[in-house]
Amino acid sequence: MKSSLRTRSSRAFAVGAVSVALVASGATAAFAVDPVVPNTNSTANSSANPNSNSTTGTSSDTGSLVTDPGKALAAAIVIRADRTQVKSGQVVTFSGTTRGLKIGSTVVLQHHNGTKWVNMPEHTLVKQGSTYILAFKPTFKGKQLYRVSVGRTMSLPVTITVM
Repeated sequence: MKSSLRTRSSRAFAVGAVSVALVASGATAAFAVDPVVPNTNSTANSSANPNSNSTTGTSSDTGSLVTDPGKALAAAIVIRADRTQVKSGQVVTFSGTTRGLKIGSTVVLQHHNGTKWVNMPEHTLVKQGSTYILAFKPTFKGKQLYRVSVGRTMSLPVTITVM
């Protein structure tokens, strides 16, 4: 069978497209799974609860897993930018909400410098209603990634194109 460059290119494109689709669906499924959070109070509850029977497993304690979905939610931060394209030196306002963080916690802006996340001097506090607002003037040109963090809790990054 004679094979031309066009036929080989078409086959390679089809295989690549199918591969990307399979990888994307696998990544979606991996992120769709609910996290299992260990219950750090299980040993304290079983020793403090005189009705628990650890030898027979008839305790009301569920073991080392939290089964209540409301308790499994960890701290989270959502970030939004008022614009995605700016000229160097123009103000971008980042705002968002937090969940599971104390009011008055310090929110720090971070910039991805290509290899790691670097804290910027801009910061603010979580306000009543679990919201924050932060203004920043980006000077690095090109597509830049920014996120906010409170301690070890980080938001997903947002991309700002600086011209």
